Amino acid sequence: MAERNHTWFVDMTDAFDGDQYIYIDFCHVTATGNEIIAERLNKILEQ
Repeated sequence: MAERNHTWFVDMTDAFDGDQYIYIDFCHVTATGNEIIAERLNKILEQ
């Protein structure tokens, strides 16, 4: 779907595998989770 709409999709599910303490609830992440997301996106944007 992202390719069809010419948008980016970054699958980050593996970044949170196995760490139940990253989530505040069923889908929202903690400050640490946001840092992980920011680091991952930064690496992609630097390419």
